[in-house]
Amino acid sequence: MNVHGKITYKINMLTKRLFFDLSIQCVDLIRPLQIDTESFGKKWGSFKNEKRLKKVTSHVKTPEMYMEIVKTKLNFHPIQIIGKEAIAAGNFLPSTPCLLHSKLSGAGLDVWIKSVSSVLTESFSKEVLSALGAS
Repeated sequence: MNVHGKITYKINMLTKRLFFDLSIQCVDLIRPLQIDTESFGKKWGSFKNEKRLKKVTSHVKTPEMYMEIVKTKLNFHPIQIIGKEAIAAGNFLPSTPCLLHSKLSGAGLDVWIKSVSSVLTESFSKEVLSALGAS
């Protein structure tokens, strides 16, 4: 995603223009969404746009390791780990929630991404794969 713009300013009565082109990643616009497990469940059921990443091959071997990546590389709030499953939430600025549910198995990592926007869900799935170092 790119942001293009122009800034116009004056110095000593001369008009100057500065053009810029800034490349940003989807994750740059995500902030942690501080919710509990119950709120996560309610939102999960109401969001219709879902992307499932099946059997993702990654260096992630534990739910705790996954949650650390979710927190540090994806800017999501880790909510809860139950056994081999983990849930987390983020807000795409200014206020579009995005939810993650993952399950670790011997075959790899399954990740479900849900939000109210199909474009956000699809874009964020690429960020998740990148953060996990998926192959």
